Amino acid sequence: MYHESGTIPPPRTIGRLARLIIGVGCLSLVWQITDDIPGLISRGWPSNTLSVASVILGFYLLRPVANIGFTLKDSNWARVVVLALMFIIFVSEWMLKGVFFGGVFTGAMIVWMTYVYGHLGASFVVASVIRTPGCEMRALPHLWSLFSGHNLKEHNCPSFIRNIDEWEQNKYRS
Repeated sequence: MYHESGTIPPPRTIGRLARLIIGVGCLSLVWQITDDIPGLISRGWPSNTLSVASVILGFYLLRPVANIGFTLKDSNWARVVVLALMFIIFVSEWMLKGVFFGGVFTGAMIVWMTYVYGHLGASFVVASVIRTPGCEMRALPHLWSLFSGHNLKEHNCPSFIRNIDEWEQNKYRS
């Protein structure tokens, strides 16, 4: 649910620090993915439990990253598009080459994973620096609103970050 500008208080020190740490972690994952693209493709990524977990988490995060980041209605369009494309690529490579995780499939996975974690990481870092109220996925629109002068629609954070912000706001109200 989107709120009018100024409805949600900006994060304080601990909320900003949490956003910064998570943002750096996401950007570190992007670096790890893009640092070894030829190796990932030749190995048929994902090749271990951690990389499978990052794919599953990335697919889960695709919906809020796309919807909240672009002020869209709550829909699954991004997941449906990615899932359909990945399925088509997977079946094509399996039928044509006899491989389960071929180079095109792995390359396509690298592209959408880099987008999800890159957008999320950049949003967390920017939200930390400019004190974006509510959800970090509103940080890039918030940054744009600071330059353009337009009001920003705010969104409550759907994750544990909201709990940190509320705790910190209540701590300083007392």
